[in-house]
Amino acid sequence: MPPTRQRRQSAKAAEAAISQEVEDRPWKRRKITRGDGVGPLERPTGVVRPQRSIVIDLDSDDDSASPAPAPAPAHNSSCESQAVDDAPPDRAIVRTYPPAQPSSWFSGWEAPKDVQQSSEADALDDLLSCPQGLEQPEEFNYIELSGFTIYRPPDVRLHHDMCALSRLQVLGIDKLLFNGVCSVGDQKHFVQGVPFGILTIDYDENVRFDTRKRACIQSFRGHRADVWYRLGEPADEYRRYYDPFNWLATFTAFFLEYLEQHGCELVTLADFRSRFFKWLQATYGSLPEFPAWHAQCKLKDFRSTVAANFDYLNKECHSLGLVPVQIWREVNPADLGAIPKQVNHELRTVVTYVVHHMFKHMYFGTHLKPTVTSDSLLRRMASRKRSMALTPLTSSPTMIPHFKEIATVTHPLDIRPGDVVEIPRDPGTPWRGLDTWFVYVQDVRGKYMDVIWLYHSSHTTLDESAYYPYQNELFISDNCRCGQDAEPVDQAIRRLNVKWFVTDPNSVSHTEFFVRQKYRSVHEDFVTLRSSDFTCECHLDNETAHWEECCATYSIGDYVLFREGINDDNILVPARVTAFDRVERKICLESLQCALGHAARPNELIETGNICAVSPTAIDRKCNVAKYRSRSAVKFPYDRDGGGDHYYIIDEATKVVPGTHMPSIAPMRGLGMFCGGGNFDRGLEECGAVEFKYALDWAEHALHSYRANVDDPATVSYFLGSVNDYLAQALKGSTKAGIATIGEVDLISAGSPCPGFSRMQPDKQSQKASHMSSLVASVVSYVDFYSPRYLVLENVVSMTNTLHFAKDQNVFTQIIAALVALGYQTQQFLMDAWSYGSSQQRSRVFIIASAPGLPPLEAPPHTHAHAKQVQKKGLGRASNGEIIGVRRDDWTPFAHVSTTAATADLPNIGDATVGLCPAFPDHRTTTEENAMSRDLLAQVPIRPYEMSLQRAVHRGLITSGSAYEWVKSYDPNSIRGRPDGKSYQRVSPNDLFPSLMTKLALQDGKNGISLHWEQPRALTVQEVRIAQGFRAHEVIIGSPGQQMKIVGNSVDRWVAFALGLELRKSWDARPKDEQERSGRGMQSVNVQPSPEQLQAISLEMDEVRAGGFRAIRRRLLTIEAASTVSGTSSRPTSTPVDANDTGTPCAMWEAKSASTTPSRGTLDGATEAHGLLTPIQREGSNMESAIMID
Repeated sequence: MPPTRQRRQSAKAAEAAISQEVEDRPWKRRKITRGDGVGPLERPTGVVRPQRSIVIDLDSDDDSASPAPAPAPAHNSSCESQAVDDAPPDRAIVRTYPPAQPSSWFSGWEAPKDVQQSSEADALDDLLSCPQGLEQPEEFNYIELSGFTIYRPPDVRLHHDMCALSRLQVLGIDKLLFNGVCSVGDQKHFVQGVPFGILTIDYDENVRFDTRKRACIQSFRGHRADVWYRLGEPADEYRRYYDPFNWLATFTAFFLEYLEQHGCELVTLADFRSRFFKWLQATYGSLPEFPAWHAQCKLKDFRSTVAANFDYLNKECHSLGLVPVQIWREVNPADLGAIPKQVNHELRTVVTYVVHHMFKHMYFGTHLKPTVTSDSLLRRMASRKRSMALTPLTSSPTMIPHFKEIATVTHPLDIRPGDVVEIPRDPGTPWRGLDTWFVYVQDVRGKYMDVIWLYHSSHTTLDESAYYPYQNELFISDNCRCGQDAEPVDQAIRRLNVKWFVTDPNSVSHTEFFVRQKYRSVHEDFVTLRSSDFTCECHLDNETAHWEECCATYSIGDYVLFREGINDDNILVPARVTAFDRVERKICLESLQCALGHAARPNELIETGNICAVSPTAIDRKCNVAKYRSRSAVKFPYDRDGGGDHYYIIDEATKVVPGTHMPSIAPMRGLGMFCGGGNFDRGLEECGAVEFKYALDWAEHALHSYRANVDDPATVSYFLGSVNDYLAQALKGSTKAGIATIGEVDLISAGSPCPGFSRMQPDKQSQKASHMSSLVASVVSYVDFYSPRYLVLENVVSMTNTLHFAKDQNVFTQIIAALVALGYQTQQFLMDAWSYGSSQQRSRVFIIASAPGLPPLEAPPHTHAHAKQVQKKGLGRASNGEIIGVRRDDWTPFAHVSTTAATADLPNIGDATVGLCPAFPDHRTTTEENAMSRDLLAQVPIRPYEMSLQRAVHRGLITSGSAYEWVKSYDPNSIRGRPDGKSYQRVSPNDLFPSLMTKLALQDGKNGISLHWEQPRALTVQEVRIAQGFRAHEVIIGSPGQQMKIVGNSVDRWVAFALGLELRKSWDARPKDEQERSGRGMQSVNVQPSPEQLQAISLEMDEVRAGGFRAIRRRLLTIEAASTVSGTSSRPTSTPVDANDTGTPCAMWEAKSASTTPSRGTLDGATEAHGLLTPIQREGSNMESAIMID
């Protein structure tokens, strides 16, 4: 092996050792046997066992379990499970793992008796003088090294800990030590503590897969004697370190060869998405050793392998003189350069003048910087808002109309249907806000009138804690007083002048109100006013309504989820609609059963043939079912284990078209603010409604991770800098590449910074926390400037809390008020990640804004049940004192996804000291624990579940040893000393991961729940990736600590996916014109009803009443349901259909639906022709059809 291939790299000075010596440790020892049959040796178990414990030992040959310190059982899953189940409730269960230090480091160790123990100098003198050593046929002097262990020297951190050879000359480790048997022929010597600093790997093809010939090390003494130690078989205790290194060495050989063949400076990270594996198969796939090597990783995408092992790969490239410029710019954590950094000029939060006016009174108002916009941009902003029926840019704040006080009403007013009247406030009402109440009159029956409440902004979720600029705006509601609860006519104080469907608040006089939105008190949201909002549901026969709505929503061949009988589990069952019984008013369903078996996903179904008839109220919602020939053919989104109500059926006999998820005909262009690693944006994007073209973030490792996971990085403009600098440049009309202009952004996603609102923030009044909080105003400013069609804003739930130092303010309600004032429909969702398929206990609030005329997003349905009884939670209180956004407890088809179920594919990595995992490159911890910390980790019982050191000590499960002394060293009233402390606490195996943060703090008494439920270690990056929903193939750039920060700051992918599906439904159901259907874009118009049309209500109300409100309302509901069906999708719910079978009921129904389902405009026209709409309703319907997308 040529000495020119030795690998060297300069490193930083070694850190001071901080671990205590082994003599100071209270080890308990047991007899062990070396793998080579050498006699019994003293060796530590690596854990001080609790006095009342049962030990499950992974390094014993015994098959029985017994109380410590008797011999422990072997690692047998069935015996182990039985031992755990049979354990007394007062016994703690712990596991022992092999220690991370070589056996020679512990007292009581003895060298192998059949091998002479020598110093390296004596061994070299003897071995080089033997005949076999002098007559070697090789060019260099080789000494075989077997039974070896490699470990750190005593002058570095984690001294004497074993480590993989990939750590040599990396991250400050300039040398390592080895123990082992040196041999030449039959002559053998055992050497100990030999330092070496050179590792060489022979990358020649003939030894590429031969682990016994290609790796050599050279000690400092061996370098002077020109002697190499050729590595053979490692010691048993070191094999777990050496085998993954051998895999990595082989990968490195492939990596270097790929660079040389494809141009070192041209290779990018994208090459390793799929091209690298195809090259491997073509080049080495025929070799018999290749399948065994690839079976260790089973990867096709090697990007994470490159990123996780950058330091070693870089060292090897450097030794061969290779400089892969492009790929290192993408993955080198210390020198990322694929995205240029932007200079930070703006130190305050840049906002528009409109937004500044609405947020300047907030406690963070001093951090806001209003910025002037050029006249040309102002005109473009105004044009964009006008085309989308948003509030005009020039609108100024308005006051509530003032009327002359009326002492008493001398005689009843002449009230007619369609009037808006003022009525007195109920005495003793809990409602806050404006003292004046308003109602819309539906009908007048003698002395009583059926009314719908009109709310002032102070009567909604905005209440008095938010500033709302348009005080003359009212919101029609879904609350009414009809029938027996009707209002007396003599309660009317005065009639009011109200303009309907107004977009410009300044277009009405100072004595008039205007209405443009509906406040839905059930959902606590604001939506565009529609023609059907002038009739309440009280005028509808509920039973008939349910049946007719069901018939309009579902068709034969649809797949649905329904409630099967009455049970305590609240489980939904998938089924297929087979018929409608119009006599009994029941729907006939064929129930589907979940497939059983280890290989089946939770959402795999089997057709049963069982038919049942259910009432319309038993059907919960539609679901999506696709058919595939095999499990390996299952594609997105049916590979998400039921996320988003997607199921599949395996049918090998049927010729079906594989299920696919096609993008929208005209996907929106997205801009991601505070986009981080991109988990949020990718979750929204993969549903097909949006393609993100702009990505903004301050963190370079996060933004480079975003870029690494884009299919074509060149299609996205990245801004590595402050959102304030970006907006400042946009407001100045910058033409710089990457700065979006007005009209180029259809959707904004924003995971705004949470430190200012988080419960972990001890001082929310600090300058840093206030500045972070003020960035929500930046989000609203982006909306004001770009006027997107949608905004999706995420933050912690505690953002909705009122702060003790600003009790008259609420950030959450002010954001809602600002968006509604801009003219947007606005909704808020409290979303628990576990309810959508995640294995994480993470709750977040989402604010959704959508342009007028777009169908508002529905709250994503829950697909997975709560893990346990959850606390009641909401998003604050409305003006009437009721909690808004209350946590839902819905019926679901699946149970929650536990931590063990989510991570079932991950291998057991023990104490995580190896740091290499071929199949899961990120399956490594963020910190390397020293021996003392590992000792504490090993003492935490795995049963009872969710044990921490404090709980174990205070329950008497640990009564002595280092863990006992550690807990008792703290004040019993301190967070680390009290019984409920969470230091070194294990995650529950049957429940959920805790809400992940940016850093794991094992000793934190409040947030220390970060230990694996069985293994003696902290959670790995791979496990937190899974908890946050990152896909297996996606790469995260940076060191383990940097990766953890990126993952902790991300939005849960399962939640983003659920929102993306609802976004897709809304976008696909938007009003369309013929040009958009043909893919040529859409035209925008803004229609205002004339005063003459609005005044015509008095001439037609008698005719409307004669038709009956019940019939009108029933017809309107049927029309809206049919409109939703036609607008959502022209395809059936079941994606694949028989390509050749057009005569089936399902296929016939699909063809009929596609050709005969009328559009929204047709339905409204038909309704108007039959005299079912008042002039106000008719004009509103015209406006709904007229508000098109630009």
